[in-house]
Amino acid sequence: MTLRTRILLTLAPLLLLTAALGGADAVLLSHISARIDAILRDNLRSVDYMADLKDALDEIDDSFRLTLLGREGGRARYEEGWGKFQEQRTGCSTSGRCATPAPARSGRKPSGALGRSRNPGHAASPGWSSCCPGRGRR
Repeated sequence: MTLRTRILLTLAPLLLLTAALGGADAVLLSHISARIDAILRDNLRSVDYMADLKDALDEIDDSFRLTLLGREGGRARYEEGWGKFQEQRTGCSTSGRCATPAPARSGRKPSGALGRSRNPGHAASPGWSSCCPGRGRR
């Protein structure tokens, strides 16, 4: 056996081990990147969902401000905002982005708080003066 052959036989197991570890690293990195991608997509969907929900609530809030200032269009804006809020709450928007509401994920039934929170504003007179004593239309 020559010196060159002995050196190659000594280094061959180390080269094979390095190649095997490199292959295993590539597979693990691929799996981790797929998981990270799924997490980021879910996070983006959640952020979009909450932004749309905030916009719907802002529209409801603006409708109350319009009414308190005595301007027209408050009731129509309230109904439109409430419809958008309900759409977001059911989980799907018109743009096709869907999210599963928290009660459906956790297995709990939604409480009646949503209906109770709408009733004072919804059942009030068109001027909504009953929701805000002393602040009706002037």
